[in-house]
Amino acid sequence: MNIIDLKTTIVQCVNMIKISKEYSLDIEHHILARFRGCRQTIYNPLESGGILMGKLIDNRIIIDFASTPGEGDLRGSNNFIRDKARAQRIIGAEESKSKRKRFYLGEWHTHNDKNPSPSGRDKIDWRLTYKSSAFNMDFLICIIVGTNNELMNLHIGIQTHLKYIEIHNS
Repeated sequence: MNIIDLKTTIVQCVNMIKISKEYSLDIEHHILARFRGCRQTIYNPLESGGILMGKLIDNRIIIDFASTPGEGDLRGSNNFIRDKARAQRIIGAEESKSKRKRFYLGEWHTHNDKNPSPSGRDKIDWRLTYKSSAFNMDFLICIIVGTNNELMNLHIGIQTHLKYIEIHNS
């Protein structure tokens, strides 16, 4: 797979986004609703986040699972640090439940911003996560959820072994 050549037009049909010549990304509606429910507001000032899991069907990467904050995760107004042991338990349980059809795809978290974009710390964390994780794909999907109430108020990128590439920014 040649992820480096990503100078493709972003195609958005409901929630399908072209991420390379080979793959498109589809985020299921219940995941988008979960993101919207976790976004930072005056009543929910702490960052939320978790892991992304999904399936590969033909050339479609389908995100159909996103964990939410839980015990052991550290949350602040400008940071989210997930508990690695808890994340591994979730990944193992979801892989087992799906008979290995669902696998780890990446990470998501919120930002207190209408136009979310990754911080320098986000990019460092994603690079370290990419280097220390085993993947079924040769990239890590990275999503940041903004504060707008729009369904696709997201920044979406991928971390490859070489660099971070922005795919979609609402």
